[in-house]
Amino acid sequence: MTQDGSLRITVLAEEGDAAYDRVGLTSYTESWDRALLALPGNDYAGDQRVRLLLNTRVTQIDRATKSVVTAAGQRHRYDTLVLATGSYAFVPPVPGHDLPACHVYRTFDDLDVSAPAPSAPWTAVTPMAGWLSVAACWAWKPPMRCASSGCRHTSSR
Repeated sequence: MTQDGSLRITVLAEEGDAAYDRVGLTSYTESWDRALLALPGNDYAGDQRVRLLLNTRVTQIDRATKSVVTAAGQRHRYDTLVLATGSYAFVPPVPGHDLPACHVYRTFDDLDVSAPAPSAPWTAVTPMAGWLSVAACWAWKPPMRCASSGCRHTSSR
């Protein structure tokens, strides 16, 4: 809080994008336009009370000095600390989970990295058969086959 009693908020976000609609992430592959999924007001433009720092990973909490330290070594003091850690894509420790073509599906960057070359044939497989898993495969467009063990999507675009 400032001396005049007004509240100041600093948001440290590891991602390079301000808040967006993660549920609608499958529609991102239709346009590759991140702005279409941006939540209204997510950049806090013009709000002098909020400072949004993107691409800023917090690596340490120093409770003694009431500050957080970023991967770049910057220190940010706080009066009150809120840990809004978001989600984490669990990857089962199965053989091959760390290969270059194995991707998670949680952020814009995840989809950008996993996008196949337009001219190359490819196959996408998801080990789950839930709605979001089917939507993840479907985001890359037909043809797609689903089985009880998951989805397998082959394309020759």
